[in-house]
Amino acid sequence: MIEGRRGDGTQWWYSDPMSGTSADNLAPASPASFFAVWSAGQSKLHWTKSAESDFKEYWIYSGDWPNFTPSPSNLVATVSDTGYTHVRAHPIGYKIVAVDVHGNASVARWTQPSGTTGVGDALPVAFAFAPVTPNPCAAKPHCGSRCLPRRTSRSPCTTRRDAACGCWPTRGCPRAST
Repeated sequence: MIEGRRGDGTQWWYSDPMSGTSADNLAPASPASFFAVWSAGQSKLHWTKSAESDFKEYWIYSGDWPNFTPSPSNLVATVSDTGYTHVRAHPIGYKIVAVDVHGNASVARWTQPSGTTGVGDALPVAFAFAPVTPNPCAAKPHCGSRCLPRRTSRSPCTTRRDAACGCWPTRGCPRAST
């Protein structure tokens, strides 16, 4: 029954009794703080507990990319707790969906396991720094400057690129200031 009332409170109206039902078609909120850690061949997933009053369970899906579509073929587990361990040869991404008692599913939330992946037990065979070869500075400049000759010539460098030797003068060139 519905009661209608005038704004000043002087009159009331009542509807006839009716029957009806209410349908819950609202999805629950996505699980918060969803994260995973990869270690020793397994991904340990954790998330914050749903605060929804009609919460039922979580559906966990796996896939290689963040934009994979959750489907029955990639459903890994259905759990009601806030943690799950997935044993797998290599880490992959996960999506989690909260589902209520009416079958309404939340928007999927994605995560990828953190942790070290793909590092073997063996140490590197060798590691060293080496000079650039051939070393462009190793040739002795023909004019005594620190510039590199482009052609063989005995003429000294000038203040601009010398056509004879093809080099630019630098500090130390006897004719750099002329």
